[in-house]
Amino acid sequence: KGRIAAYQIWNEPNLAREWGKKRPDPAGYVRMLKMSYDAIKAIDPNALVITAGMAPTGTDTEEAMPDIKFYDQMYTAMKNNSDGYFDMLGAHAAGFAAAPEISPDETAAKEIPYGGERFFAFRHVEEVREVMVKHGDEDKRIAILEFGWTTDDRPDSPYYWHGAGAGIDEALKGKYLVRAFQWAEEN
Repeated sequence: KGRIAAYQIWNEPNLAREWGKKRPDPAGYVRMLKMSYDAIKAIDPNALVITAGMAPTGTDTEEAMPDIKFYDQMYTAMKNNSDGYFDMLGAHAAGFAAAPEISPDETAAKEIPYGGERFFAFRHVEEVREVMVKHGDEDKRIAILEFGWTTDDRPDSPYYWHGAGAGIDEALKGKYLVRAFQWAEEN
């Protein structure tokens, strides 16, 4: 009682703003992850260590690195063995303008209304899972750290297109949340 059960190590390190405006560095993150894991486990061997969730993005510039690329390079830096680095892989699973059942194939194929990118789907987390399996980490679980749909109704907001601009209101958001949990449980 009174103990912390899990620790998330950082948030969205695939964005330059998290690195003091320097290019995201998966190997650097892995070094920090290892030090954090060792320190946490030395104090509480039963605590769970969870990686940061990545910002869902396809941008590959000095400002950002695609989440899938960052995860893949993390595994490369760990020599394809996450033991001693983390217990669960953190992921973000935003739905953007797509219903929870919509596949990344469909969001990629339809700029309107879904944005035309694979990561604009709640089910993009399945692609994160594929990275884990590719690197032999099928026995570890994913912790969904951020997920949901926005109802942003400010037309000048960058989130409007996948919020109120996509017809997402509080009632629909509630339905999507329930359906997302159902999808995850069934699949």
